[in-house]
Amino acid sequence: MNGLGKIGKNKKIITPILIAIIAAVAIGTYIGIPRGPGGTVTRFYGEINDGDFEAASGYVVEEDVEEFKDTMLMGGAEEMEEAMQQIEVEGDILNEKITNGEATVEAEITMNIGSPMTGEDTEEKMQEEFELIQQDGEWKIIYM
Repeated sequence: MNGLGKIGKNKKIITPILIAIIAAVAIGTYIGIPRGPGGTVTRFYGEINDGDFEAASGYVVEEDVEEFKDTMLMGGAEEMEEAMQQIEVEGDILNEKITNGEATVEAEITMNIGSPMTGEDTEEKMQEEFELIQQDGEWKIIYM
């Protein structure tokens, strides 16, 4: 048997592993969202921006999930979905402090609110502080 047969067998094993590594690196680079409390806040606002409050609730401490959902859907799911089509929300992390399984994240929240009547956007910026704790090994936002 020549050396090529041996290389062919190894190639069959290495190729899927190499593809998996490249995919993981590409996805990590594409997403670009760090793990940790700041990343949790960033992903939380990403889900809100997409209008996916169910997914956003996954970043909230278990005890506060129902309150979060009630607040986000207080006008009704359909009305909120329509409203979110006019609003774009982004969060930029300004500061992150972690102490003994608790974290504080300061973020600048930018809301671009579109007016269906004028077609113009209004931009509002505000700073917000988030308190987070670890639950089941993941950072969760205390929603109050």
